[in-house]
Amino acid sequence: MCGIAAILLKSGCLDFKVLKSMADLQRHRGPDDEGYLAVNPETLQVVQLCGPDSHPHLKGLYRSIEGFSGEGFRLGLAHRRLSIIDLSANAHQPMPNEDGRVWLVFNGEVYNYRELREKLLERGHRFKSDSDAEVLIHGYEEWGLEGLLSRIIGMWAFIIVDLRAKRMFMVRDRFGIKPLYYTAKGGLVACSSEIKPLLMFSGFKPNVKLVYHYLTFQRPQVREETFFTEVLQVLPAHYVEVDIDTLSLRKVRYWSLNFTLKVESGGEEEYVEEWRRTFLDAVKLHLRTDVPLGFLLSGGIDSSSIVAASHKLINEGVVCEKGLGPKLLSFSSIVEDEEISEEEYVNVVVESFKLERYTIRPTSRELMAELERFIAVHEEPPEGPSVYAQWKVMELASKHVKAVLDGQGGDELLAGYHAYIPLYIKELVKRGKLGRALKEAYKLRDLIASKAKLGLAVALGKRVKLAEEIMSDEVRRARHVVEELRAEALNEALAKDLTGGRLLELLKYEDRNSMAYSIESRVPFLDHRLAELSMSMPEDMKIKDGWTKYVHRQALKGILPEPIRLRRSKIGFEVPEAKWLREVAREASQYLENAKEHLEGYLKLGDLKRLIEKFAEGRLGDEYARLLWRALFLACWLKVFSEYAQHSLIQNKLRSL
Repeated sequence: MCGIAAILLKSGCLDFKVLKSMADLQRHRGPDDEGYLAVNPETLQVVQLCGPDSHPHLKGLYRSIEGFSGEGFRLGLAHRRLSIIDLSANAHQPMPNEDGRVWLVFNGEVYNYRELREKLLERGHRFKSDSDAEVLIHGYEEWGLEGLLSRIIGMWAFIIVDLRAKRMFMVRDRFGIKPLYYTAKGGLVACSSEIKPLLMFSGFKPNVKLVYHYLTFQRPQVREETFFTEVLQVLPAHYVEVDIDTLSLRKVRYWSLNFTLKVESGGEEEYVEEWRRTFLDAVKLHLRTDVPLGFLLSGGIDSSSIVAASHKLINEGVVCEKGLGPKLLSFSSIVEDEEISEEEYVNVVVESFKLERYTIRPTSRELMAELERFIAVHEEPPEGPSVYAQWKVMELASKHVKAVLDGQGGDELLAGYHAYIPLYIKELVKRGKLGRALKEAYKLRDLIASKAKLGLAVALGKRVKLAEEIMSDEVRRARHVVEELRAEALNEALAKDLTGGRLLELLKYEDRNSMAYSIESRVPFLDHRLAELSMSMPEDMKIKDGWTKYVHRQALKGILPEPIRLRRSKIGFEVPEAKWLREVAREASQYLENAKEHLEGYLKLGDLKRLIEKFAEGRLGDEYARLLWRALFLACWLKVFSEYAQHSLIQNKLRSL
């Protein structure tokens, strides 16, 4: 993984101190190397620049960015590298093509880079490195941007500057695994892997509409907007084309989920076999690494499946990579709460595959102690405190490996969330299969009832009512109800969730938690081939005979331990939200009091503190814990970024533009 940035001016000269500051703010994303490019689009002159963290072999070749005037240059690229594939200086970025007219900065991984490289070599392209990044450069030359994107398996956010075409492309992967943000204003376009560098151009202006959505638990299907008014995100499966001369923008969607049936006979046996083959191949590609790699293990079926598949592929000699040692390493979060502890399932997987196990036990007071750093890294308020569990797992993993595999995306791919079940039963009824619907409802009754209490509170509107009591009049006036895109069928709901919604939020947390500790996180379930295969299958391959993820469970017979394969409960890296809030209620109230100058216009401090006190005394139900955590996170976000925007360093940079 890496951090990337670019600044393009319509006229004038770029201040390269600002570009370096954008990169410095992302050093955690890439501590192994740094590189810069100065471009004069009129003369096509380019100058490669290095910095203090640049590869030692390059420091004598390139000019230092420190003290570089930038006169005559109005376009700049920056790259901070976390070296995963080809650790040599040959893989340094910004990276050019052979004639220096196409340049790339790239964050992510192209897992099928070896296969694409072979095809490009056959077409006469010459490579100077063994990196996956260089495949993007030559692939763009050979196939064009959309032709390249149709061939890639992986995760990415990259910027391509084509000086011949006078175009800059800001490109994001199909599911939004890797982030890419930008701001366009006043003769300037700037983009970055994170939001903080862009605040040098936009300042801190909270998006009040999104604050209202956040507190009232509304989630748009997909949004360009962020919590920062003038900062946008490149949408998943999109690229933004920028005219280098006029700075005009064109937004293009390059991929949509394919529903074409891929298994000709359409029988269960054929679906299971095709799923097994594609899943194992996805895991195989995700195991490609030149650095130590481990596994996030929650004990659920998704993360356990990745461990099991990896163990099979390595033991059978299908996979042999530099970064894989004699034992697989696993990293888990275990909470001191029997109702949501998954320790017994983690133990099953560890013992079955003889893993080298590492465990962390996060606490509420640890969260409060590093609350401001946690929020600053995430840049937008997270949906709840369970995000912190993964944060701690990444911190643990970073002490032992440089990359991890995680099970994110399996629920959206295979109807793992219990909320999908009523939709499936409703669909059966609409098809006239009443008997089958009743049978499935009975077999799934424990899963349907698992969220009933929270669902009732939401249905009665109590949570929204309480949220509006603690928000300011200004936020309440921004009341905006998100138009929900209701799905009529299970596959339609899965397709909607795979291309936005909560998955996009979870992937953002995955990126921020991993990058905070300079570690690459990979998500094999979000291979677009698996998504298209899932969409091609009938609904009863996802839910059947009382089981969610039916085809996956059948495909992993003999690979996954039976206690995991036949497990019905679903938890993940969760924390006991209500218990934690009661433990730190006093500290939370004190924090809010200390932050009160930043809350004006957004939160009613007195009402919020009274609700926290009521909750701590047990006079407010556990189902409201998430709302109060969100209010605390929002308060922290307002304080952290208000102070950040006022910081003299930022102000000096703003004045220098």
